[in-house]
Amino acid sequence: MFQLNSQDRSYKHRELFDAGVEALQGIGVEGKFYKCPICQRDYDERAIKKDAPTDYCLTLEHAPPDSIGGKVVALTCKSCNNALGSRLDSQIAAREQFFRFIDPNRPDPKPFAGKITLSEDPKTTTNVQISGKIGGGINIRAGNNNKPSNLVETHKSLKKIHLSGDVFHGTLGLPAYNLSLAKLAFLKNAFLCLFGKFGYTYALSKPARYIADGFLEKGDVEVVMLQPISGFENNILVCEEFGVCFVGFGDFLLVCPWINASIEKYAAACQTPDSLLGNYKSLFPFEMPLKLEAILDKRSSRKA
Repeated sequence: MFQLNSQDRSYKHRELFDAGVEALQGIGVEGKFYKCPICQRDYDERAIKKDAPTDYCLTLEHAPPDSIGGKVVALTCKSCNNALGSRLDSQIAAREQFFRFIDPNRPDPKPFAGKITLSEDPKTTTNVQISGKIGGGINIRAGNNNKPSNLVETHKSLKKIHLSGDVFHGTLGLPAYNLSLAKLAFLKNAFLCLFGKFGYTYALSKPARYIADGFLEKGDVEVVMLQPISGFENNILVCEEFGVCFVGFGDFLLVCPWINASIEKYAAACQTPDSLLGNYKSLFPFEMPLKLEAILDKRSSRKA
């Protein structure tokens, strides 16, 4: 049972901090420290206090980001959370916005800023606010920072098209995201899910540090996304035989190295990852973590 101190930032901070301390003590680390799973910096319990300085603070980390419904799975230092959140996690949110706009089976996207250029007047581009989605009706309103003359001309043209029943011809700016950064963002979130499930057993392993260096931009790493296996869309699947695991994010599985993998073995598996999914006997399913669960109890070598 975790005891909340009145000076703690929240019960969740205390719960995750104590779980991390216990995990580290289980591998012989003395003292009461929590290690940020990303940068590996050590923090004592001052980092979860309400008055913790900004440069010595542990924050709640969602995986995937809370902007698309993720859950808190661990603590990371504020530096890692902020830097990777703005550079990487923002791309996951942008990716979701894009697919919500084009996919009728997803919820509607949030209204977003775009640009409209009519074929009849290609030199005039107007900033607009767009809501709705393809296949379900799109609403376009005037946005900010427009030249009055551009706004007037675009309004006249659109009104003329509407009254005549003619078809709109032109370009409409869509929500955009960086595919490479989005892949690295999902790799980072897969890493956190694996840490949440298997603790420092995974996070401190050489394969885990290899992918961490990748999303920290300290090295090149391949990011492979596969169609999920029905029934395991939000699971972790471990294939110890080939040294890989698959982390499910709903509409795809992301391939990661398993604890026993060499970098060469992982790289080879990434060349033909679909063949591994067909070998169901070698896959061990685990439920995705809702919080930091692993206290180094040999969880990684048995089925959940």
